[in-house]
Amino acid sequence: MEKKLADFIIGFAKKYQLDWLQQDKNIVIKFLNNSKKCLIFNGHIDTVNEGNKNKWLYPPFGQNAGVIKNNKLYGLGASDMKAGLASFLTLATQLKKQKAKIDIFFSFVVQEETDGSGTQSFVSYFKKNYFKTTMQRCQKIQYELVWVFGDDQRLTVPRDIQLHVLYLMDTS
Repeated sequence: MEKKLADFIIGFAKKYQLDWLQQDKNIVIKFLNNSKKCLIFNGHIDTVNEGNKNKWLYPPFGQNAGVIKNNKLYGLGASDMKAGLASFLTLATQLKKQKAKIDIFFSFVVQEETDGSGTQSFVSYFKKNYFKTTMQRCQKIQYELVWVFGDDQRLTVPRDIQLHVLYLMDTS
């Protein structure tokens, strides 16, 4: 399932002429403007196991999956990240038309639901290829401010967020 979604994202990036790369099994779309600041949208392309298929109102996989009924989308991953990924891609097409003032990354990572290794791999890539350059240009932001960590390094529990980078960004 991850591969099919990764292939879709690559096809989308090509169609809209977005600057993208494959980083391990992750896909990264980037907008680099030599800014002193950057924003990273990180989303996962995997899903949890579907569990007991008999409990699904609509099939989680196949041609009949992804049903819209009464203005609600039903399907495996619809609320846990796939709708968010669609928002990322929509935003990326808008950023292509209107240049952002900061550097922006969209990371579409694998294996978030299992061991988080996709995000760990992206963080390593980012630190090696981008972070040092960013930090040389920007003295106000420290590494801890670039990444927003809760107790389990996820943003799904707002009360666990220790610091929100969006409140610290000055794009002027």
